Amino acid sequence: MDAETKQRFVEMIESERRGREDIIYFSEETLGVPLNDYQKKWLIRTTTPRNKWMEKFGDKIEDIGGFIFGSNISSIGNQSGKTVGIAIKHIWFNKYKIGMELEANLINQAHYATLNISPHSRQTKACYQHIKDILSGQFIIDEDGKKRLNNLSPLMREFIVGDNTNLGEIRFANKSVAYSVPTGQDQASSLAGAQFGYISYDECSQSLHLKEELGAKILSRLIKYGCCLDLIATPEVDSPSHQYYLHIVRMGMKGIQGWWALTNMGMDDNKFIPKEQRERAKASLLATDKKRYRQVVKGEFITSGKRFFDSSEIENLWKLPGKKDCQKNGKYLLVADWGFSDSGDESVFMILDYTNFHISGKIDVANHESIKGGSPQMQFSLLRTLYDQYTWYDDDGVTAHLPTFLTDAQGLGGVVIKKLLALLKPHSFEIDKDEALFLTKGAMSKGRDYIESEVDGAIIEKNPDYGIVRSYYIDELNEQLGSYHVEDKKLTTDFTMTLMMGISYIVKKMPKTPINKVVFNHLAGYNASIIKSPTQIILHK
Repeated sequence: MDAETKQRFVEMIESERRGREDIIYFSEETLGVPLNDYQKKWLIRTTTPRNKWMEKFGDKIEDIGGFIFGSNISSIGNQSGKTVGIAIKHIWFNKYKIGMELEANLINQAHYATLNISPHSRQTKACYQHIKDILSGQFIIDEDGKKRLNNLSPLMREFIVGDNTNLGEIRFANKSVAYSVPTGQDQASSLAGAQFGYISYDECSQSLHLKEELGAKILSRLIKYGCCLDLIATPEVDSPSHQYYLHIVRMGMKGIQGWWALTNMGMDDNKFIPKEQRERAKASLLATDKKRYRQVVKGEFITSGKRFFDSSEIENLWKLPGKKDCQKNGKYLLVADWGFSDSGDESVFMILDYTNFHISGKIDVANHESIKGGSPQMQFSLLRTLYDQYTWYDDDGVTAHLPTFLTDAQGLGGVVIKKLLALLKPHSFEIDKDEALFLTKGAMSKGRDYIESEVDGAIIEKNPDYGIVRSYYIDELNEQLGSYHVEDKKLTTDFTMTLMMGISYIVKKMPKTPINKVVFNHLAGYNASIIKSPTQIILHK
């Protein structure tokens, strides 16, 4: 081997090593695809092992999921280069079979796969095509108004060995496979049985059932390699999983439960869109809809007119770490919303703590239970368990202080239920629904003060501790409040209605200031006259 050939061989080995350790180098030097600021930040963070974050970035995320690169969320604006970044990451994972621990002579013979999914076939086809274009040297790059093709390294020119458009499958020379398929309406059940080194979920907030998919359907497909899950989406206010997606983005911003989130980046961070074009698009959005501007350009969560509860106000509810136990001298309201059908709404029972309502104005959701179907006796037993749990006694152990029991007597079977539970001394909920909704919304937003920028409509909260309602996180309540609008005939509203009944009843029916006990003495005037009359005093003697 001559010196020149030897030098090229050494450079090739060094390029392979650097590409494995640095995905930015891999993209820009090996694949010939330059990156914008968002893509660089996203790829560096999500390909650095979590145990090296403190050393490299000066911060640390608790790794509950056990993945090498953690669970990550990219919640940013439109036209940021998200799908290109996803394609590069899939190529990198498949090239080096990240997460597979085998001897060097065996790893190229072992099967390996990554998966990109989306509720829409348009998104999965875009990622599929980006992978093919990049690895065939046909990916178009627009820099400073000049277009060119990516300069693919000779090391990667024969990497693709086959593909199947119908299956969304691209096969590589090292026996790895990249899949890019839509989830459709089946809650990602098509993934059953397969294991992947990396899963990306593009436009995940558009899913009809993101929460259900993330559980057994997606996270369980990463067990074998334990590498990485990425959720990528621009917040869409009318998307089915908008409120749940907002919740996990907030968890990612706080580094809770192993999530990390990248936010507040968007179109302006994509240098591959000419500046003049970006400015024209931004000006057009600002002139027509400031809220839409914040969503598209900055990736912010906004609320549409048809959603009754504001997303920020819902997220502001979750201030308690968990359920609260019954306390002596506590004041509790037990609310019941009934649903006896095996296939319909659940029966929901909720305990509200209004002990300090007359002092601090705060109402806490202390506990809840729910049950779908079952016999009336079973549901009554569950209700009675909560009722007894929040009954407390004086020091004599005899005098009981019972929770106030509130039920909707106007609902189906309400009168009968009220009679059957007469021993619990039920109170009927008789507040008009529209009034109750506005009382609840008012309680959730009380004291809120914010500034809306005249330039771009950005919201700056002046009082982060607004609202008089506090709760621990309840999945069903979060989801139902986020999707609720006044025309609710096709919506599941059992948790929303239970909270609404309880909050509006306390706000309207319970005294906001303590009432001093007044003892009336019907003989007080007569006694005073006796004391003041000298004649009567002498006679008395």
